[in-house]
Amino acid sequence: MGCTYLKYWLYDQITSKKFDESQITKFFDGIYNHIKNHIHSFKVDYCNFSRLSLDEIKSIKKLYAFNAIIYTGYNISDACNNNSCNYDYFEEALIEFINSIKKCSSDSSNMGYCNEFNEFLSVCNDENTYSGITIKNDYKGYSTDPSNKYLSVEKYKEEPLYI
Repeated sequence: MGCTYLKYWLYDQITSKKFDESQITKFFDGIYNHIKNHIHSFKVDYCNFSRLSLDEIKSIKKLYAFNAIIYTGYNISDACNNNSCNYDYFEEALIEFINSIKKCSSDSSNMGYCNEFNEFLSVCNDENTYSGITIKNDYKGYSTDPSNKYLSVEKYKEEPLYI
């Protein structure tokens, strides 16, 4: 999860400081030229960065935030002011998640984004206790426990994903 939190923080810095595409290119160049091959204390594939556009960074950042909010047990009342709640962010993130499944199932032109999304999916696998979003590749059957209910079923790479 450390890599996911690092990426979320970096991508948040990029979006909040309003980087343009040339600054984003320099950022990824810096990672590949000055950092990637100089850190030997982690596995080679521990924390991969794919080159992303600003729009792709915004999309994947929503997924990282959504996962972190669910994992930490974010109190939904914290999103409410004066008896008014804004659930738009949750809806946007869920829509982004489903759209990413569809995009990466059918469109090979989004290789950088889909590599990043696949890495995110690996964090969300059924055995990872540190994930907020849990993805299962097979149906576990009906459960009365609300924490074992599926939100959605989407097809990804010809296989069902139970979310």
